[in-house]
Formats: sequence, C-alpha cells, structure tokens
Amino acid sequence: LVPLLLLPLCVLFAVRDLVGVQLIVLGWWVWHVASQTSFLAGVYGARAGTTDRLTRLLERGMCLGWYVTAVLASPDRLGEFLGRVFRAGLSPSTAVPLDGLRWAGWLFTLAVTLWAVGRLVSSGLGGRPVSLQRLGLLVLSIGFFWYCLVGVQDLVVGLAMYELFHALQYLVMARGMHRGAGRMSVLVFRRGVGPVAILVLLVLAYGSLGFAADRATDETLKAVLLGVIAASMLLHFYLDGFIWSHDEPAESVGTASVVRGRAAVVHWVGFAVLAGVLAVG
Repeated sequence: LVPLLLLPLCVLFAVRDLVGVQLIVLGWWVWHVASQTSFLAGVYGARAGTTDRLTRLLERGMCLGWYVTAVLASPDRLGEFLGRVFRAGLSPSTAVPLDGLRWAGWLFTLAVTLWAVGRLVSSGLGGRPVSLQRLGLLVLSIGFFWYCLVGVQDLVVGLAMYELFHALQYLVMARGMHRGAGRMSVLVFRRGVGPVAILVLLVLAYGSLGFAADRATDETLKAVLLGVIAASMLLHFYLDGFIWSHDEPAESVGTASVVRGRAAVVHWVGFAVLAGVLAVG
C-alpha cells in the first residue's frame, strides 16, 4: 500500500509547488546514509563476535552524530535545508540558533564517540575480539562523507561523489547476499557482462527521469516527474530501513518482521501528520 499512497502524495506536493516532501527527503537522507554505515559496521562486528546491544546503539548514535554535524558544517547543504524550511512556512524573521545547534551536535557526537572508543579499548585490553575491518569502515565512511560535504567546494560534485561511494557499498553487500533472493536480484547480481549491462541500463533509465524533468517545458509534466523521483527516494529509504534496523538473530526474523510491520503503520501515520503540517505551512 505504501507506493500507492506515497506516489500521489509526492506528485500532489510537486504540482502544488510545496516543498514539504523535499524537506522530508533531505532529513531522511541523512538518517538513511548513517544507518547504512552503522549496519555494515555491525556486520563486521558480528563476524568478530561483538554483538552486544549497547555497542550497536553507540555505533548508530556515533554515525548519526558525525553525519549530522557534517551537514551543520556544510554551508551549502545547510543553506539548502534551511531554504526549504523557510519556504515550508517558517517566518523569515525567525532567528535560527545555528551556533547552538552546532554545539549541541558536537557535544552529542564527541560524547558518544568517546564512550564507544572507551568500550573498544576496554574490550581489547580484556582480550575480547576487535574488528579492524569494522574500524576501517567507520573511519573511511564518516571521513569521506565529511570530505564530500565540507571539503569539496561544489555541492553537486560532492554529493555525486558520496552517492557513488554509498551505492558501491550497497551493491557489494547486495551482490554477496543475492543467493536465495528473488529472480530479479539473481539476474542483476550474478557474474558476467550481461548482468552488469542490465544494471547499467536500469541506472540510466532511472537517471533519465531527472534529465527529462530538467528539460520538460510543460510545468505539470515536470512536476509529475519530480514527484515520481521524490516518491522513489522515499521508498528507497523506507525499504532499506528494514535492512538497516535488523539486528536480531536469524531465527527471530519472522517475529521481528511482524513487529516492524506494526511499527511501520505508526511511522507512516507520523509521516502523514508531518506532511500535512508542512503542506498547511
């Protein structure tokens, strides 16, 4: 039901020139990329025998903190976000406490990071396993995100660089997990030139939507295409969320899926309320 409800909502926002959905996409994007990093780090940790819940929570908090502080430190990305906030109804005379937000972000991030590092050192001294792959993934992913958002002067180039990095991580994981998956996944991710060609064609086909939207002369058609793109991004974040939030043993997957299915209903009600508030604003 989610695609059937989400697609017309995003198209309606685009046709009416409302930025509420764009604002949600920007915020959810940060959560999404941080969640992927913490999940993949957790996979390496599980292989090394580190599976305690506190470590996973600290890792998620650390990733989210570093990704959010990068956005707060990027004038272009922060400006893009605030521009949509004001267009969504915030009074232009409102003073946004940016310095306070940055300080709060840094305090949270450093506190969680120091706590996580302290536990890591304690584990190592106690003879428990420490995954160097896990550490490498965290340092490289967070560091490259910071470089792309803060170090690269052109926002579009920086975002393209990180999205390629983000997609590469995802595709490597998907290729390694395709056994036992649906026919489409097996077709795309099996070895050989053919599957790679299919994947490239699918990417080009999806990218052509944005190309067509940029060059559309009819405003309604352009708005519809932009709405479709926004809906596809939200669906991507939503469906991947079921993967990134999974940390239960394999035998509890069925029960966990039922619980998450019920939780998803609550989340989408919240999403609808937020979208409604932004539309009114």
